[in-house]
Amino acid sequence: FTLSTLYLAASTNPGVVSREMAAPEEAPSAAPAGYCTACCVQRRPRTHHCRHMRACVDRWDHYCVYIGNAVGSGNHRVFVCFILAATAHAALLTWCAALELLGRAQPWRLASATHALAPALLLLYTAPMGAVLACFSTYHLFLISVNQTSYEYAFKKAYTARANPHDRGCLGNWVGFCGGAPSVAAGEAPD
Repeated sequence: FTLSTLYLAASTNPGVVSREMAAPEEAPSAAPAGYCTACCVQRRPRTHHCRHMRACVDRWDHYCVYIGNAVGSGNHRVFVCFILAATAHAALLTWCAALELLGRAQPWRLASATHALAPALLLLYTAPMGAVLACFSTYHLFLISVNQTSYEYAFKKAYTARANPHDRGCLGNWVGFCGGAPSVAAGEAPD
């Protein structure tokens, strides 16, 4: 499951804004708000230019070097499934390595110590990785609950002084994330 979600997150279109939606062929002398001069497209709210992809991505969250793709409206659900699956996979490997290590640990026997080397090394790798993945998963679950992207939370601290206009309450945000019909605020394009 982990590898299939990794493949889907890496290969799914993250929500690249089509250049066919571009207003003029040439960038206007005074670019209007929301106009990307690099892509020559009029961006919807919450669309940002991804320099790694050289394109504007709808609901751009971040560019993930591990999947080699941007995370946006098109692959955000699959990306969250991937990090949750990777967290569960790391936790399972940590648990199995710990059980194997405890079952074989007999320090008074040299043969037992050499057989315990592989589970010990696996435990030393998967425990910290699992902890990092658990933190990362928790962070993304929190962002879904408040309907923000990583970019908005980290770099646009505007929602600390005023209410987040995209927040529909925790349950509404989860329904919207899971594919339910989102309610659209005045002047906002659907997520």
